[in-house]
Amino acid sequence: MAATGKGGKHCLSFFLAILLSFLFVLTGCGHQQFKTFMFESDPTLVEGWGPNGIAWNGRNFVLGDNNLIIEHSNIQTGIFFHTRSLYNDDGFFQFPRYPLSLNRIVGNPVKICDLAWEGECCGKGFLWIADSLNREIIKLTGNYEFVKRIPSPAKSPNGLTFDGKHLWVADSKASKIFKISTDDGRILEEFKSPIEKPSGLAWDCSNLWIIGMNTCKHSSQDCYEKRLVKLDVQTGRITHEIALPGQIIRPSSLVWVDGILWAGDYYHNRVFKIKEIVAYEIDDITDYRVSASAPVKEHLKTGKIAAK
Repeated sequence: MAATGKGGKHCLSFFLAILLSFLFVLTGCGHQQFKTFMFESDPTLVEGWGPNGIAWNGRNFVLGDNNLIIEHSNIQTGIFFHTRSLYNDDGFFQFPRYPLSLNRIVGNPVKICDLAWEGECCGKGFLWIADSLNREIIKLTGNYEFVKRIPSPAKSPNGLTFDGKHLWVADSKASKIFKISTDDGRILEEFKSPIEKPSGLAWDCSNLWIIGMNTCKHSSQDCYEKRLVKLDVQTGRITHEIALPGQIIRPSSLVWVDGILWAGDYYHNRVFKIKEIVAYEIDDITDYRVSASAPVKEHLKTGKIAAK
């Protein structure tokens, strides 16, 4: 009996070891994220819709795409392996309010390409929206009431963040990043983007994070290099980089929340959780600053700016 019991213990230990190893492999290959279904026009689609903009209002995530704005609360992430995996966990969230149509709020068609939050927690602030269709930046109250609009210096604004005083806007076509005034859109500083096609910006209280893709041509097909880097805006140099998880195919937005970067993926319609502590230093001596005080462009002088 004693021998049988000992053998049983060995079998149980062996089974637990195999199970733990299996779980380790699963968690090691997957990545924490949550999926939002609200941007999908057809429930049969697997990919092709996702958050072009993401902001944190101190309590909830605010996501945007096309002309829709959707708040997500009580986020719980799950592990995503790949599109066809049977073990994917889409996570959990709630909708504290119905999705909003920005077209109805501002009174004209728009195309949301990023979001940025200004202010404190729980609706006590303002939401800024990069509108690529009209080359404008729209300001709403925390209750989503129209305040004003200012011209965008970017021809294709695909990144937006607020640093506590000013807005930062990325131009995906011109590969530039602008620091602008929230009063009239006046350019205060201009940078060359270290990523060819920046698609999202995030402010971590002192530095600017940039996400996007570099493109190339190989065998007559497009290829992409995903990047997430940190720009020291004082020196104009890139200091750190984070290797993006392989699950992210088309990074489309970015926000920083208490040491965590959240990256939207337009291809998978998911928001991935990326810890800042995994960043590593890089040796890039390039100064990406263009000018400290660029002149106001012509379209900024003539753009219609509503009163506050």
